[in-house]
Amino acid sequence: MLIIFIFIFIYLFLLILYYTYDLITLHKIDYLCFKLLIKYRKNITNNYLTNNINLFDKMINIVKDILYLKSFDKMSECSLIPSTYTISNIKYNNINKNIRSKIFWYEFCKKHNLNHPKCYLYIKNKKLKNLNKLDTNKFYIIKPINGYQGMDIKLKKGNNILKLINKNKLNNVIVQEKLNDCYFNNKARHFRFITLYNNNLSILYELKQYLNKITSNGHTGSKIYYCLNNNCLKLSEKEKIVLNEYLIKLEYIHKKYLNNIFSLGWDLMFDCNNKYKLKIYILEANIGHTVLYDLDNKDLDNKIIKYKDLALEFYKKNNIQ
Repeated sequence: MLIIFIFIFIYLFLLILYYTYDLITLHKIDYLCFKLLIKYRKNITNNYLTNNINLFDKMINIVKDILYLKSFDKMSECSLIPSTYTISNIKYNNINKNIRSKIFWYEFCKKHNLNHPKCYLYIKNKKLKNLNKLDTNKFYIIKPINGYQGMDIKLKKGNNILKLINKNKLNNVIVQEKLNDCYFNNKARHFRFITLYNNNLSILYELKQYLNKITSNGHTGSKIYYCLNNNCLKLSEKEKIVLNEYLIKLEYIHKKYLNNIFSLGWDLMFDCNNKYKLKIYILEANIGHTVLYDLDNKDLDNKIIKYKDLALEFYKKNNIQ
């Protein structure tokens, strides 16, 4: 019994030393983000920071991370950095609210001639807006207008969707066409492309869902792969050409039209519905996105340091403190 007690004591002592060092070696932007969260906590209302989070599950995951000696960066996945400034004033708060809407991205892609899944209808605050006619025998994707992390996304037939509408059982959702990625056996796969307001850095991940699920978000159990130099392994030449064309386009669009937003996490997906031409589609872009997935890669670690330096520069430039 004494040996167990000594072991636990030594383990806890080393744990305290490890996290004390981790804490004092955090980047200045990390401290600034924590400061902003405390200073402007009253502005955090019904957004991605608080919405749909099971606090018990969150606490369990934090305890597990601590026991496995995960760094603060790996625990938070640097997700506070690209978005904390949005709570600092009304201007940024309004930008955040607009950006989180799937309707915003439907209209944005239409305006800038970007491929986007065909939208058939949306229901916002109980008001139905028909855009295209549903085929009762086809399957469609139903998404929450302000959803995130792949939560509450459903696949339903057109006739079932119409029944739900008639019974007033759908609200604050958008109905889109279902994309089919034939290069990944028609399973869920997408790419997360992170761009900055000044184009000084970009990061690309490929997320693959091997389970029988319709989404490939990290929170739904997909496998995540870092693409060194924005070059994802095992892609065909055709995939690389189509993907790279859009990566360049998105960097340009962020810098030209969305440069008041520090960082965006774009979600892209291939579609093979047109058998003569492979196309890639923009699903949306996110402000409150993950920057660092739990990956061990020296090149990525260096990019994260640069990302933090550029974030601090953006915060100071815009007098966010």
